Amino acid sequence: MIETLREAGLDDYEAKVYLALLEKGSMTKTPLIKHAGISPSKVYEVVDKLSKKGLVSIVVRNKVKTFTAAAPIKIKEYLESKKRSIALAEENVESI
Repeated sequence: MIETLREAGLDDYEAKVYLALLEKGSMTKTPLIKHAGISPSKVYEVVDKLSKKGLVSIVVRNKVKTFTAAAPIKIKEYLESKKRSIALAEENVESI
């Protein structure tokens, strides 16, 4: 599954975090670090990147951040968005 996520444009850290959240549901930082097997210093950076891609949501309750994976269909939507961006870029290059 990680290989499939890499092919979709996620790096190793993003794939591990997304899968951990998909498997376990919502998690805070410490359980996510343990389940995904990533360093504490990377977790917020990775979650932020996934959030910008629309693949993870972040909710703050009582000053605690909780992370939740978006449904797998969001990966398909993310890829379609990237394809549209590439097509637009190609059109712009052709018009020059």
